[in-house]
Amino acid sequence: MRDFPVSPNRTLTQIIGLLASAALATGCADEAPAASSSQPGYTVCGDLSFNGATCQPGQYCEQPQFGTCSNGCLADSNCAANQVCDLGSGSPGTCVNTTATPTPTPTPTPTPTPTGDVARCEAACDALLTCGAVTNTELATCKTGCGLDASVAKLLADCVEAGADCNAKAQCLGDNPGGGGNASCKEVCDDAGFFDCEDAPALTPTEVATCNASCDTKSDAEQMAMENCWDAAFFNCTTAGARACFDGWL
Repeated sequence: MRDFPVSPNRTLTQIIGLLASAALATGCADEAPAASSSQPGYTVCGDLSFNGATCQPGQYCEQPQFGTCSNGCLADSNCAANQVCDLGSGSPGTCVNTTATPTPTPTPTPTPTPTGDVARCEAACDALLTCGAVTNTELATCKTGCGLDASVAKLLADCVEAGADCNAKAQCLGDNPGGGGNASCKEVCDDAGFFDCEDAPALTPTEVATCNASCDTKSDAEQMAMENCWDAAFFNCTTAGARACFDGWL
């Protein structure tokens, strides 16, 4: 069978036809290619079975017919998951990191500033700390007591403000610091065993004796807290409520 020579021009025509077909199959170069289903930012450029390529995040398909990827982006699909395509300077654009909106820190509710006799009472507690009449731990108890009873807060503030020196100010706690007498503390113990709350005194005779003995060992701040508690409970006296003032004393 006779072989017919192939014209070089015919071969060139066939190649051009193949390239044109590939271009039509893959679309125009100016269009953003569809995103690959694998990972964000990876896009298919051209026909992978022919001469296509996979563009990396930060690249776009410039020439689908040749599988040519170039730096830049045409759409967000050309960028990584935490990036968007910025076309502000024209096409192609640049992949830029997205800025996460910070969660606003809630504004804490300010603690109300003590006023009046409560503020004066707390200042008196600070003065007692300066004088060495109370410890840092007892200071917290002293200030807590200021807010429990307004009348007691005023009494302590008036006394400390009038005290000429630290010894006089220390007496405002009701007893001599360090124990040895503690008259007002023991008076409360005696009252709790005498006055009826509901149908019986808050303390039994044996508990009154134990309470009095505790007055000689408890700190001034502990005595003040107990006395403040009793003063408040006495006006709305229930046996259980009054006895709660002596927790840890009996």
